[in-house]
Amino acid sequence: MAATLAAYSSNDASASKKGKGPNNSGSHSSSPASNIPSGPTKVIFKDKKEAMEAFKDLLREKKVPSTANWETALKLISRDPRYEYLSKLNEKKQAFNAFKIQKQKEEKEDQRLRDKKAKEDFEDFLTLHESVNSSVKYYRLEEMFGEMPVWKNVGESDRREIYLDALRNMQKNEKEEEKRLRRKNTNRLTDILNRMTGIRFDTTWAMAQKMLIDNPAFADDDDSCPWTRKTP
Repeated sequence: MAATLAAYSSNDASASKKGKGPNNSGSHSSSPASNIPSGPTKVIFKDKKEAMEAFKDLLREKKVPSTANWETALKLISRDPRYEYLSKLNEKKQAFNAFKIQKQKEEKEDQRLRDKKAKEDFEDFLTLHESVNSSVKYYRLEEMFGEMPVWKNVGESDRREIYLDALRNMQKNEKEEEKRLRRKNTNRLTDILNRMTGIRFDTTWAMAQKMLIDNPAFADDDDSCPWTRKTP
C-alpha cells in the first residue's frame, strides 16, 4: 500500500513539472491574439451633418484660407486621420465649399466691424483734438495727421465724409456755445446795471460803458461782454 501511494505522488510531481514547461499554454503565457496591434478607433457620428461639421473643424484648425482651392486644401489636411471622417470625395468637397462660404462671411463681418471702429476712432480724433476746429481745411489736416494710423485706417472717401460731418457738428456746437455765452452775458450785464445806482433814465450807452469798465464786479468777470471788457 505504501509503495502504491509513493507511485501516485511521483506521478503528480512529474505532471506538475510538465505544466510549468516552456511549451505549456498556462496562465503566464500570452495568447497570439493579444499581441496584435490595435488600429485607430473609428469615430461614429450620429448623422452626415455632424460628420461634415467635424470635417469643417479640421479645415478651420489647419487654417485653410477662404480663397484656397481644393488642391491647396488637400495638401494641408490629407495626412490628418480626420480626413477620413467623410468617406466620399464629393462629400469632402461639399463640406469644403460650405466651409469657404462660411469663412468668407465671417471675414467680411470682421472687416466691417474693423472699418466701423476705424471710422469711429477717426471721428473722435477730429472732435477731441485741440488743433481741429470748424474752420480747419481738409488738406491742412492731411498735412498734420496724414502719417498717423488713425488717418490711414480710413479710406479717402470715408475720411472726407467724416471730416464734413465733424465740421458740421463743430459749427453747431460752437453756435450753441455762443448762444449760451450771450445769454449768460446778457443776464450778467442786466444784473450789474440794476445794481449800479449811477444809471439813470438819461444815461447814454457810452456813459454806461465807462461806468461798467470802472465797476469791479464787471471788470473781474472773464466772461463779460467783449464790447465793454476792460483792455489789459
